[in-house]
Amino acid sequence: MRGALALVVISGACLVACGGDSYVIVTVSARPTVHDVTSLQVTQVNNGATRTDTLDLGTHMLPATFSISDAARSGELDLSISGLGSDGSVVGLGSATTMFDAADATVQLDPADFVVNTDYAMDEFLTTDYETPGYQLAVTSDFKWTAAYRNTCSDTCNIFARTFGADGLPVKTAAAAGTNAFQVTSATTTAGAFPAIASAGTASVVVWDFSDTVGAGVGVACRGIDATGALTAGQRTLSTDVADTVTIASLPTGNFAVSWQVYTPAAAVHTIIAKPD
Repeated sequence: MRGALALVVISGACLVACGGDSYVIVTVSARPTVHDVTSLQVTQVNNGATRTDTLDLGTHMLPATFSISDAARSGELDLSISGLGSDGSVVGLGSATTMFDAADATVQLDPADFVVNTDYAMDEFLTTDYETPGYQLAVTSDFKWTAAYRNTCSDTCNIFARTFGADGLPVKTAAAAGTNAFQVTSATTTAGAFPAIASAGTASVVVWDFSDTVGAGVGVACRGIDATGALTAGQRTLSTDVADTVTIASLPTGNFAVSWQVYTPAAAVHTIIAKPD
């Protein structure tokens, strides 16, 4: 399959293509949450034939413009473009369909999936309890969002969290002394613990059901995260129930409603109001 890509002359923020007497001009832009694109991997599909090229952006940023030239081809042209980071990872994805007799085409890159957890020594997950999905993410009034999760473990489990900005970039927190994840638990728990998190204003609270690995303590634990990403001093115990499926929601007062299930002496749902600290 022919159809050469030209990426030649740099002008301002755009890369302008030249060469060839029949070509399609393709402009690639990106949403604000797509970062650090250093090259574009462009796949063309036309009449059942496929070609892939990689275009190095160098020090230049998106939007970028290049040309696909081939006087011998016609008909529909399918484009799939991956924005690659310096390590070769895919940080943005976009696609478009155009015609070879069209003057130009545009492709917008959407953010690709990225890894939240930074502790690779163990597997980590949001939850493995079918009753608890959907409670592990919260956003503050300054549009920072925090994910809470747990490590794979048997009897020495911990709860972790990591904070990001509205642009999808990790935020520096006092708890992490950087942009990585940080440990929320100050005492290890057994494998039955699953986190939930909620935010009110610029404060967040993480809660989880715990069974101490040292001693026989059980219940519902919590720990606050302030606007700087600093953790409150140690985890607190909200209840000593043998708890299951802890959930949390913010209140207009700035406090939080925390609920959990108990099974003895009878099945019931319990609730307590917790402060941000």
